[in-house]
Amino acid sequence: MDEVKQTRTIRKNSSTRAQGFLSFLVLCSVIPLYGLFFNSSDPQSAPESEFPELRQAAVDLKRVGQYEEAARILRDLYKTSKKRDQRILLLYSLKEIYTRSRDWKSLLTVLYQIQSLDPTESGERYKKALYDTLQRLGKDKDASLFLKARTALIPVEEPHAGSDVVLATIGEEEIYTRDLGNMKGKNAAQKLEVLSQLVIQRLLKKESMGLMEDQEFLREADEVLEQMRISRFLKLKLSREKISEFDLKNFYHSHLYLWNHPYGMHVSHMMLDSEDQAEELLSRESLKLEDFETYAHKNSKSLDRVLKGHHKRWIESDSIPGVGTFQGLFEFLQPQKKGLAGPFKSRRGIHFFWIRNHRTARNSTFEDSKEEVRTAYRKDFEKEFKEKYFRELLGAHDVKVFTDRL
Repeated sequence: MDEVKQTRTIRKNSSTRAQGFLSFLVLCSVIPLYGLFFNSSDPQSAPESEFPELRQAAVDLKRVGQYEEAARILRDLYKTSKKRDQRILLLYSLKEIYTRSRDWKSLLTVLYQIQSLDPTESGERYKKALYDTLQRLGKDKDASLFLKARTALIPVEEPHAGSDVVLATIGEEEIYTRDLGNMKGKNAAQKLEVLSQLVIQRLLKKESMGLMEDQEFLREADEVLEQMRISRFLKLKLSREKISEFDLKNFYHSHLYLWNHPYGMHVSHMMLDSEDQAEELLSRESLKLEDFETYAHKNSKSLDRVLKGHHKRWIESDSIPGVGTFQGLFEFLQPQKKGLAGPFKSRRGIHFFWIRNHRTARNSTFEDSKEEVRTAYRKDFEKEFKEKYFRELLGAHDVKVFTDRL
């Protein structure tokens, strides 16, 4: 029995020595490659393809369990790389090494770098790993918020070729050209201003992470998120409510003026009976709609003064609804821009208008305006839709209301 134990001990020691010797050989092969790498005339400009030996050395080191040395080689290559695709490949190699070595802090850093560089294409590949790593490090709240936000699944626009340039760094975090958004037509100073704002935003994001431990903040954030979720859910629910063709056509014909109407103007109106009042109105500087309506309510001789001159119906002819017909009025108003227009003189007095809006002529059939009709119908009957759904919701759940306890 002692001989068997001695034989096993000898084999185990031999295996350990063999593995250690193999690791030594790999390290010896890496040392001259590091010399080549760091003695290059411009290592930061050299593409990764010039150092395939280093990559292979990292693979060999990983194979024999020398994770720290393998990771150091890959990190050095990552720092010098400027190509997005190459950097992503290096990060995934580091992810595998840190997972095997159970270096969770380093793994978390690498996963965040992957998320920054490749938020869409490989989102499914690192999303679960990021969540698991946060939990292993005891960051349960961060893991929970990550699941809520699902930041890895937020679609972003793919950058164009040649636009992946690092513009700024904050520690190990990098800001790329694509992070600035559409900068077409912007000069260097404008781009710098946007970049500065983005840097400040990222710094504030880091500084405010302490609030993730604040229970009051988390409660408020949950309430806001809950309201957003309910609002989005109701909007989706109502958008799926089926509307019959018959109801749409009825709504179209009962609101025909929305899709079939002549050219018109939306105005406020006043009628004065003296030149002095007209001159006083015209002498006012920076006149606003509120000033116009106040003056109309106080001085106008027209019946519409009770409404401060505001007319909800569009002016489509020489007639002002509820006031009267004035020859040449429509021709006078057509070329007027938004704002104060006047004076227009008639037998009854001196008229002033505030042009709120112009409306172009339109003549649309039901088929031409069907989607607009559908949208208007939903908006008009939104309250009815909600009441119907709420009734269904109450009927589907065991709800008890104790009115005697109120």
